[in-house]
Amino acid sequence: SNLYNNLHTSRRKTLALRTSEKIYLLEINNIIRCEADRNYTYFFVQEKKKHIVSQPMKEFEDLLKEFGFIRIHRSHLMNIAYIESFDKSDGGYIVLKDKTEIPVSRRKKNEILEMFSRL
Repeated sequence: SNLYNNLHTSRRKTLALRTSEKIYLLEINNIIRCEADRNYTYFFVQEKKKHIVSQPMKEFEDLLKEFGFIRIHRSHLMNIAYIESFDKSDGGYIVLKDKTEIPVSRRKKNEILEMFSRL
């Protein structure tokens, strides 16, 4: 029973990404952000690695939400653990710890401000 629970828990913390060449097992907490490009999703992980899968980002959004990911723009889903700051000027954008700047959509700006007020 304990072994099953440990295996089940560890599976939930790992995401299998199927690319054209390989299947990658990524630890979810190592995923910095996801970016949508039509029917493709780019996964940006630590050590500046990038994986491309031919699935829309929506398929991953609900799965990653429970692990601290938030969609801040139509094309961007990010891990809140990697946020460095929120710049409210120019419509607003998030700066990640790797210095990537991600725009925040107008519709999501209040949600982002509310999230920061809870932290």
